[in-house]
Amino acid sequence: MIITKMVNAAALGETANRDNLDAGQLVTLAFAERIAAQAIQSAIQAGEHYKAVYQSAKTKVTTGQK
Repeated sequence: MIITKMVNAAALGETANRDNLDAGQLVTLAFAERIAAQAIQSAIQAGEHYKAVYQSAKTKVTTGQK
């Protein structure tokens, strides 16, 4: 749930409600979720501490890195 909130806030802003999004915003959110998932998998495979995993995902989502 924390990751979902982070992705929503980073991609759409703190007040965004997933139920009220248009098609373009949903595409943006899906892209941000894929970036977060890839960052989490990479960090876990690298053996990073769970806090570093979260920070890595957050950084990549907010900067749009893959």
